[in-house]
Amino acid sequence: MAPFTTTVLHFLWVKRLLGRNRTLKIYVLSHITPNNLNYSAGVITICLALMITGCTTQQQVPDDIKAAKWQLHMEQVYQLNAWQLKGRIAVQMHKDGWSASLLWQQDSQGYFLRLIAPLGRGVYELTGSENKVELQMQEGNTLTAKDPEALLKESLGWHFPLSGLSYWVRGVPQPGVKLESFVLDRNGRIADMSQSGWQISYLQYSNITDYHLPKKIVMHNEKLKIRLIIKDWQI
Repeated sequence: MAPFTTTVLHFLWVKRLLGRNRTLKIYVLSHITPNNLNYSAGVITICLALMITGCTTQQQVPDDIKAAKWQLHMEQVYQLNAWQLKGRIAVQMHKDGWSASLLWQQDSQGYFLRLIAPLGRGVYELTGSENKVELQMQEGNTLTAKDPEALLKESLGWHFPLSGLSYWVRGVPQPGVKLESFVLDRNGRIADMSQSGWQISYLQYSNITDYHLPKKIVMHNEKLKIRLIIKDWQI
């Protein structure tokens, strides 16, 4: 095959990789002929140049714009007091771990969580209000405490800020608690944050009507690692 034809095929491949917005630039460069130059090195160099160009065309969003988007997003999510999510949760502690399907219903009066472990390993239901929390165990036993943190510590030995989690699952920090650090993505949503000794990373968001709500979250501290995949939001 003639070098000119081969060059065109190479650049058609690059065009396919980089997308339609490189059409004109690729068309012009595809007319370069190797002559007495090293043909392979020339093609590779041009391909790399195009890839670098493609990577640098996405401009960084100024911090003030991201901050304005974040302020609007945060105010909107904090006003979301009634919601429901369905998904899966996986918890790992050292070498032990378990996973379950999750149903979480929340409103201004309280909350209800149902965890269903696979293969009939158990169903656990957590019901809470302002002054009382109950955990219904698989065996039919019911544990009661004044707050969810105390209940989890008593029943499972975990020290986990469940009150903060009700905010974290929505992609915002818990109010009134020190926020050690946070990083915004280009759309003004939290990508990573650190609060109450936990590192929370948001890997993906979903567009739910007028809201941007998390879809994939990873949380960890020195003892626990929690992965949460939210398959359905209802608001």
